[in-house]
Order: sequence, then structure tokens, then C-alpha cells
Amino acid sequence: MKKSVIIRISVTGQLDKCEYPLEMGNWVELRAKRDEHLRGSRLVWESARTAISDCCESFRANFSGFAQVVNTPQNGNRILITVRFTYFPNYPRQISVEFTENQNKISVTVDGGSAKTFEIDADEKHAFISYQNREIDANEFTKIALEKPLFEPPKPPSRTSSPSHTQWS
Repeated sequence: MKKSVIIRISVTGQLDKCEYPLEMGNWVELRAKRDEHLRGSRLVWESARTAISDCCESFRANFSGFAQVVNTPQNGNRILITVRFTYFPNYPRQISVEFTENQNKISVTVDGGSAKTFEIDADEKHAFISYQNREIDANEFTKIALEKPLFEPPKPPSRTSSPSHTQWS
């Protein structure tokens, strides 16, 4: 077990030396562990892909009367989800979920609009998806990324304007 020495100065000015176990290592070792976990960001992506597939399957089983959902892996780093709402079949929604390994991020785009970005981060224990500076699991990722586009049909374009893209926060 590694030990670290701390020297404290008491209120009376006396030097006080104590030893305590440093369980995780010093900051360099902690950084090395974090970097090692971050190199495994693909495993986090695989977990997210599985959660997306499970989410789409559950949607089909529970909300088939509301919309048809088809999730299609495009390659190992991208999934395209098409949502065709029962009452708006001429306006299918396109959701793109893309993993960029060299940037450790997952981007979600709805109907070609602006992307919502989820970082893949790590600490000394594991790698994880991060959103708004907090750790989230794969299930919460799918809820944040997919709930609104799965349950809110796009607005049909007006006759005088071009189709608008969905904006979401």
C-alpha cells in the first residue's frame, strides 16, 4: 500500500508529521487512470448504441399507434432513426446519432438542425457520458437525446415558408 506523508503545523506552531494511505495514488497516477479510461470511449459508445436500440424497440412495442420508428446503423459510428408519426406521415423526422471517437463526443441532430453534443469523459474509475457537466448513464442519454423528437411531431411547413428545422435544448 502506498503511503504519503503530510506535515501539518498545529495551532501552537508545533510540526506534526502523520502518514496515511493514499488509496488511489497521486495526481499523476490518477490522471493516467483517467486517460486510460478515456481511451476506452468506444465502450461507452457501444453502451449508448445498445441503449438507443433498446429505446427504439420499447417505443415500437409501446407506442406503435403513435409513430413508426426505424433505427438503422449507418456504420460503426452513426445511427439514423426515422420517425413517421401516424397523424403526420408525410413529415418523417430524421434523427442522426454520431460518435466521433477522436473528439470523445456523441452528437445528436434532429431534422438537420443544430446538434446536441454529449461529451465522453472519464475519472479514475471509469469512462462515462457527460451532459451539462454531469455524468449520465446510457438510459438517461437516450431520454435526453430522443424523448422530445420521438414524442413531438414536427410542425408541417407552411405554404409560404421553407421547412423549419427542429430546435431543441
